Amino acid sequence: MSDDLYIIEPPAKPYDSNAYDEICMLGSGGCASVYLVLKKENQKLRAIKHSTNINTDKGVQYFKREYTILKTSKHPAIMKLFDCGLPKDKNGGPPWLELEFVPGGTLTDHIQTHIDNFLKVDNTRSCIISYGIASALSYIHSHNTIHRDVKPDNILLNANYEPKLADFGFARKSFNEKMLQSFPLTVRYAAPEIIEETGSSDKSDVFSFGSSLYHLRTGKAPYSNLQLIAQVIKAVVNGSPRELVKDDPFNPIILKCLKLSPQERPSMEEVARDIAELAASLPDVNQEEFFAYKNKIDNFENENPNDEDDYGDVAELQGLADEGNIDAMYQIGWMYYRGIFLKRNLYQAFEHFNLASQFGSVEAARAIKDVFKNSQTEIESDPKTSSAYHSFLDNSPIDEEEDY
Repeated sequence: MSDDLYIIEPPAKPYDSNAYDEICMLGSGGCASVYLVLKKENQKLRAIKHSTNINTDKGVQYFKREYTILKTSKHPAIMKLFDCGLPKDKNGGPPWLELEFVPGGTLTDHIQTHIDNFLKVDNTRSCIISYGIASALSYIHSHNTIHRDVKPDNILLNANYEPKLADFGFARKSFNEKMLQSFPLTVRYAAPEIIEETGSSDKSDVFSFGSSLYHLRTGKAPYSNLQLIAQVIKAVVNGSPRELVKDDPFNPIILKCLKLSPQERPSMEEVARDIAELAASLPDVNQEEFFAYKNKIDNFENENPNDEDDYGDVAELQGLADEGNIDAMYQIGWMYYRGIFLKRNLYQAFEHFNLASQFGSVEAARAIKDVFKNSQTEIESDPKTSSAYHSFLDNSPIDEEEDY
């Protein structure tokens, strides 16, 4: 039996850079790089994902798997696909996906922002995020597919801080046999059977969901006290106890998901039901907000699919920047700097980069260091921008040799 999905072949078309204005890089990894762009046709923000690992069959299969999942999935807590292409040869460029841009950042970032402000993610938001992802996983499991890489980095949040499950490149058909191919995994969130390559099933996703929920509720990655990967692997495989928050109402759900034996773990459908029951029982959960979200998630199949123009409003990103979202401030800074959608304004670009830098954005600090160094003439021609820029340098000198 093959461990792969039924693959839908993507269209063989190259990426048309003239169709988009590139704003900035959102992230990169071993398999892909992702860029924030403005689609010229409808003036909407999109994420363009370029596959960077196309010289092997595995690299091409990674791209095809993600395309297949996103093409066939219609769930509000799964990232949307709008366009794509797999060029016939290398002259056509790398494979690419035009994806929904999810402006709230990753769940990892969201948790860290709360920690930096001496806060924890409240029960209402925890219920909404966990219910949405539980429902999304239940949905793909019902279609005989497992994600295999569930973790906070692969959970994105929209402008309302509702979740979107992303990165399906390692997805597989759901069955409980030994995997035929290994893949780069994040061991802190992976199920023991995946680490040991003894088998995988939908219950493997349940374990990873439990590890992600643990991170959400404790503010710490699983086994964050262990530094060596070998130590983490041993702890996961042996089911070593994790330090939970005392009397946290989510603890019973976390512990059920983290059962060492896959057979003892609940299904994601059962987990979603447990989360809904928990939300209804907690006095500090905004019942109207949670159940409005739950109703939207539960009844999505009865609704008409949203038009792609309903996604990617710049106003949503601007609103997040005004609220102090670090990633949004950084991205709006680039839009001002490049004059994309927003009129080019070097002072506003600097102000957004500067604020993001003050809140800890390494990328914003790098932008001030590198980008503004190349705009000295324009900076000095505007007294307001020049004063702000030199004040920044005086108070926060940037070491030219420093590696941010």
